[in-house]
Amino acid sequence: MLHQILLNSQPPVALAILPGGKNWPLLSLGEDGRIYAGSQVIEATIGNVVAQSEATFVLPYDVEVTALIDGYRLRQKGKECQLSAQTLQLDAHKTPLQALQDYNLIMTSSDVANDNEIWLAAILPDATPSPYLLVYSNDAGEHWRNLVEDGPLLAKVPAAWLEGQRRRVAQP
Repeated sequence: MLHQILLNSQPPVALAILPGGKNWPLLSLGEDGRIYAGSQVIEATIGNVVAQSEATFVLPYDVEVTALIDGYRLRQKGKECQLSAQTLQLDAHKTPLQALQDYNLIMTSSDVANDNEIWLAAILPDATPSPYLLVYSNDAGEHWRNLVEDGPLLAKVPAAWLEGQRRRVAQP
């Protein structure tokens, strides 16, 4: 039996309930009060779908994430980068879309420090060897590195992110 949540919008948006109780597509709420459900954006005050994307899902701040054959494409305001499943150390037996569904992988924040340096937060599943949910690129997204405990990159992490990551690592 398939379980689902039906958002009372125009048109209605259905979210499947996956094993383990996770919903698909991903659902998030922006500071603008809009509901982001998969590839659709719903204006919460009137209940209308106000935007539709070709991406796998959209997030607040004009972020689009598309599952590709071997990784993900992230776009924001005309700029994009790609992350491979190998870089993220995802299960090689799963497609990027299956990984999104299994782990609810999601980018909760990004910081583009300059034309070359990019930080992405909370994009890795708990099964990765790094205790931090951060990846870093110093070459405009061509290559990505996981942050490791006591590694030299920790000195460059945006301060608020570092505090949040340290609290996460300290949890039992």
